[in-house]
Amino acid sequence: ASSSSRAAEPFPTWPEMEPRVAFWVDVYTRYTTRQAVIHDAERPHVVYGVVELGGEPLGGLGEPVAADGQIMRLARERVQGILASLQGFSGGLESLSDLERQVHDAVAGEPEPDRFLAAVDRVRVQRGQADRFRLGLIRSGRYVDAFREIARQEGVPEDLAYLPHVESSFDASARSHVGAAGLWQFMRATARRFMTIDSSRDERLDPWIASRAAFRFLRENHEALGSWPLALTAYNHGPNGMARARREFGDDLVRIIAEYRSRTFGFASRNFYAEFLAARRIARDPERWFGPLEPEPPLRFDPVPLPEYVRADALARHLGVDVPRLALLNPALDARTWKGEKLLPRGYELRVPAGLGERLAGGWDAVPAAARYERAVDEAWHRVRAGETLSAIASRYGTSVSAIQALNGLGRSSLIRPGQLLKVREAETWVAMNVRQGAGEGRHVVRRGDTLTAIGSRYGVAVAEIMRLNDLRDASRLVVGQVLLIPAGS
Repeated sequence: ASSSSRAAEPFPTWPEMEPRVAFWVDVYTRYTTRQAVIHDAERPHVVYGVVELGGEPLGGLGEPVAADGQIMRLARERVQGILASLQGFSGGLESLSDLERQVHDAVAGEPEPDRFLAAVDRVRVQRGQADRFRLGLIRSGRYVDAFREIARQEGVPEDLAYLPHVESSFDASARSHVGAAGLWQFMRATARRFMTIDSSRDERLDPWIASRAAFRFLRENHEALGSWPLALTAYNHGPNGMARARREFGDDLVRIIAEYRSRTFGFASRNFYAEFLAARRIARDPERWFGPLEPEPPLRFDPVPLPEYVRADALARHLGVDVPRLALLNPALDARTWKGEKLLPRGYELRVPAGLGERLAGGWDAVPAAARYERAVDEAWHRVRAGETLSAIASRYGTSVSAIQALNGLGRSSLIRPGQLLKVREAETWVAMNVRQGAGEGRHVVRRGDTLTAIGSRYGVAVAEIMRLNDLRDASRLVVGQVLLIPAGS
């Protein structure tokens, strides 16, 4: 019978799938990141041995090796060598070492005559994840209830909330070597269909926004492919690739895993659904594998749209919270925002700790005027066109020739050429609100190299007075383009 005919629930575990799922349960619960499992890539449950990382090579021969990658490579090569030697082996099993016998027994029951040689190219090494998965279970307390609610809103199975155990171990800052980011590990191209990625934010890093995007993407996959096992596999392999597999094999994922051949349908795609089933099984009853756990409490917050650009430090002081707390609740925003180098953007739905939303929404005018801005202009680059001069470019961007030269390492006599890319603005430029100034107050636009000491000396006022009027707490943190109110000199 096809796998679809046996599916009694959204995420069935068919008998043929169970050994693969059991392998991933072991990876997630039995072996830590300081252990590596040597196994068969096509039949992951066929395990040849386990090697301790940072210890002796597999089998206890040779000197300890410090580099994990080297240990895993040597272990794989050792098993491959044993498999090759066993193909023509006709002696008694008593003559084999413990490791050789273990490798022999793992393959001996296979029907093909060249079973040992056939297995050589399938040897793979998998690092354990038990300690990482345990941390993920603890971290998941911050998010999983909210994800289940979002899943209900989006009309998808609530258990999809467990998928980040596979993707990131619920680490919201996770990034992969291929460019996937966030707790849901979205690639940039896919993410742009559902989220905002620009110079001020990357919503892949926002667990709540990204969860809604993930559920919508999975719902699209389900509508196109007709089953949740295929929809989940498409989350990893891509919906177009899974559509090709479905045209060839129908919705029988077990058969697709065994028979579908594609350059991009590799080990990760073949095992993605089994990994999800394993993670779901563990997350439903974590104490069975890990004993008592105390998940982190859910993050509670109020969302408040920002009517103006504002400095994060000033807003945090107004609310009586610290900046790291706001950063935790709003991880999509550029890290420079929390360092005071960029502004919180107007219109952004800022999350503030629960109970503070009404205070902010109803008391925006109480936020210091000097910390609020009409707009923020991001750093800029300019491609030189034929006939352009540095003077003309500087005039266009409201800067100076010397500033452009400094930003690009150009000497006074340096020439520019058509096609050359010039940085014309180093950092975000802040344009102040048309705030009411007191008698005698002026304004100063921060330039490259400015310090509060120099500005105070120029206008004949104390640094402490400039800081007080502009709600500054760190005298060393100025941003090029920032507008400072200057009190009347004494």
